[in-house]
Amino acid sequence: MRKTMRKSLTAFTLVIFMILSSVTPIFSDGFTESMGWTMPPFEGQQVIMGAGGEAHSAAILADGSLWTWGVNNVGQIGDGTTINRNRPQRIMEDAIFVALGSGFTMAIKSDNSLWGWGWLVDGEIVHSPIKIMDDVIYVSAGFRYVMIIKADGSLLGWGRNNVGQLGDGTTIDRHSPIKIMDDVKYVSTGLGYFAHTMAIKGDGSLWGWGYNRHGQIGDGTTIDRHNPVMISNNVVSVSVGVSHTMAIGSNGSLWGWGQNGGGSLGDGTTIDRHSPILI
Repeated sequence: MRKTMRKSLTAFTLVIFMILSSVTPIFSDGFTESMGWTMPPFEGQQVIMGAGGEAHSAAILADGSLWTWGVNNVGQIGDGTTINRNRPQRIMEDAIFVALGSGFTMAIKSDNSLWGWGWLVDGEIVHSPIKIMDDVIYVSAGFRYVMIIKADGSLLGWGRNNVGQLGDGTTIDRHSPIKIMDDVKYVSTGLGYFAHTMAIKGDGSLWGWGYNRHGQIGDGTTIDRHNPVMISNNVVSVSVGVSHTMAIGSNGSLWGWGQNGGGSLGDGTTIDRHSPILI
């Protein structure tokens, strides 16, 4: 009798598990949360890109859908509201790249159109994606400024320019894109109020401009630069921090320069470096 009951209970449990396993995914997050279940938002999906901003995040899935979540006080999530989101929200389709700035989001679609939302660098606040321009292959979003690379390799920038971070030879904020240089294949922008910018040209040369109090441009000085200055050659990747810079050479070597008070460069010291040092 006990053996029969045990078999019945086991069969019943298995049936209930199979039912729940098959129906749970079709219910909304509200239902699963009310039942005490936690479902990974991208379960079974392939994420091809993730990005983190000042206080919000984004991901692009293999199907081209773009999702965002986090702080949304100025519409940087792009879901038409200013409600903070602690779970990913589906914002747009056909996305291939996303960059998060301070309170805004920029995305590139497969047709190379550039879209933006949040507190855009021209001062406009929008809560849903709006088209900015065409023929864009790369975008980097900094603290209240944007740098883009167009299909022809030209580098354009606009937004805050208080320390020359746009590289146009001035410290005048720009509310529309202005051309900076040609033959650019990569650019990295800073998230600090006093920002600097680094770019790699097609020949592998590395260029920098903007704020340089700690030598983060890497030109051997602490003088702010309002125009691009060449720093080194044979560079394949560069990443800009608030006050320091890291780069990878074509031979796989890692280099760092700029502020080092907390040992952020990794050279075994806490001494600021005004020129690239091998790490």
